Amino acid sequence: MTISMVAAMGLLAPAAASAASPEQHAASSSFMVQGGFATAGATALTTATATLGQAGDLLVIWVKSRFVAATPEPIQVTSISASGSGAVGNLVNAIQYDTVDHPSNDDEIWFAPITTAGSVTLTFHWSGDSSKDFNEYSTQEFQPSSPSVFSLDTKGTYEVSSASSTMTFPPLTPIGAGEVYAGYDSNNSSGSYGSPTTSGYFYKNSADNDAIIYDPNVSNAPQSPITTASATSPNQSSIGVLIIGTPIHTVTFNANLGSGSMSPEVASAPTALTTNTFTRTYYSFAGWNTTADGSGTAYADAATYPFSADTILYAQWTPNNHTVSFNANLGSGTMSPQVTNAPAALTWDAFTRTYYTFAGWNTAANGLGTAYVNGATYPFSADVTLYAQWTPNNHTVTFDANLGSGTMNSQVTNAPAALTSDAFTRTYYSFAGWNTAANGLGTAYADGATYSFSADTTLYAQWTPNDHTVTFNGNQATSGSMSIEVTNVPTALRAETFVNNHHTFAGWNTAANGSDTAFANGAMYSFSANVTLYAQWTPVPHAKRVVGYAIVDKTRSVTIVGSGFTNRSKVSSNEAGATVQVVRLSPTRIKVVLAEGTGAKIGAYTFLIRTPSRATCRVNYVVKI
Repeated sequence: MTISMVAAMGLLAPAAASAASPEQHAASSSFMVQGGFATAGATALTTATATLGQAGDLLVIWVKSRFVAATPEPIQVTSISASGSGAVGNLVNAIQYDTVDHPSNDDEIWFAPITTAGSVTLTFHWSGDSSKDFNEYSTQEFQPSSPSVFSLDTKGTYEVSSASSTMTFPPLTPIGAGEVYAGYDSNNSSGSYGSPTTSGYFYKNSADNDAIIYDPNVSNAPQSPITTASATSPNQSSIGVLIIGTPIHTVTFNANLGSGSMSPEVASAPTALTTNTFTRTYYSFAGWNTTADGSGTAYADAATYPFSADTILYAQWTPNNHTVSFNANLGSGTMSPQVTNAPAALTWDAFTRTYYTFAGWNTAANGLGTAYVNGATYPFSADVTLYAQWTPNNHTVTFDANLGSGTMNSQVTNAPAALTSDAFTRTYYSFAGWNTAANGLGTAYADGATYSFSADTTLYAQWTPNDHTVTFNGNQATSGSMSIEVTNVPTALRAETFVNNHHTFAGWNTAANGSDTAFANGAMYSFSANVTLYAQWTPVPHAKRVVGYAIVDKTRSVTIVGSGFTNRSKVSSNEAGATVQVVRLSPTRIKVVLAEGTGAKIGAYTFLIRTPSRATCRVNYVVKI
């Protein structure tokens, strides 16, 4: 950074005008004279002009006021103001001395940094009325070897009343090489000043013919400068100061991916660094470092920096990391926590849960917190545990009665489970399980069996007919056979096919002797139970012979011998007009009486015997004279 730039930034304001210790200042800047010496003096003079060569230089001002006798007491300069195209910084009164040998003199040395080159008018403000006093003002500009701040090292006075042409200045010891020695000697001599002068020192005559000396670059050895006058002075007094030019250094602050702005910090001595004002979203400030990657020298915020060299300090940032922990929430598998400091996509789900599908994340295990979809952006502004959310892989089993009746709700779940017990019914059938095909050619499942519920399906009720068997028994039939009849619904019995000689079929009965439940031939049977049906037989009347004979016009008894006769058998004759009376009846014998006067004729005739089943038999008989 050039001197003019530093000065323009207002960084050359001097330190307090007091003695400095080696620990506080390092007089490492050297000076050289810049521009011409200027001096002016007159009664009641309160201004002086100077041409300022460049910003960053040191301006030294010598001031003297020679009071008139009427002045009640010494006065001094309290402040100096500057105006014009040039400008100076803070003006420091390095030394002010009311001389002993000249009680009516005020001697002062001031200095200030030049902040703007150009012409300047200096106005001196006195502590009292100086309108009758002779005032003189002298200026000299000095250029430091590097941008510096200026401060007072030490000061001193010298008084002597012995006549001498040697002008002596206060002995001062600098704290290091490169300081400016400025001296002023006020005396009663009317002569001029010249050689010999201490080596390295410049001498100048002031407007009031006083001695001004300066060395822009003294060594670090004790300084006791002198100069001579062409005339002997009966007494003299002098003042002197050492002004330090302490190099200033600049710390430039770099946000290093952060945002905001910070002015460079300029100082010449160890100083606390400017408190950080940079910010970086998602990061916390973690101090400074001389390298952007943090591999250099580190400084804490507001730490003391030596300002022994220019440097760039890079803001160091610690990510405001937050952790997302992933909880399987009844699932299985592992996922590492995700740690970062800025919004980022969540790690893709790696958990699994049998019979479930991942349905995103939630800050609450029960899903009542904040939800995040898989891979969603999370702000990472706080630590959080995200719980996997699961949607059951539900599948539906629909139950079909398949010709049965009743209702069953569909069964919905996502894991193997026992099927709902059958609630359908079908008359004359028994439930026989389920099948994925109505015709039973698919996959079969027993009632209450476990189904995987890995797919939707319709299960059709399977039915087994409640078959029952009717066995037909001939029950003393003489021939014939009948196969069993098997079914599960009310059905007409098969037509009887047995044969029993001399008998007619009279139906069926669940008892062989006909004492139980009877069924007609071809009757409907419920087939609600197995049963044996016994054929029932009605004997057909069979006459073998006639015992006795009839006489014409006479009442006679005739006995018919045979079988199959019943109490309800009827006997008649084919003789026209003949009357037959059944006198007695038994299963093997019928006694009939032929009434007299029936007009029966001699000849062969036939008895006709009928049973209730209308079976008939005939037997011949003969009527005799």
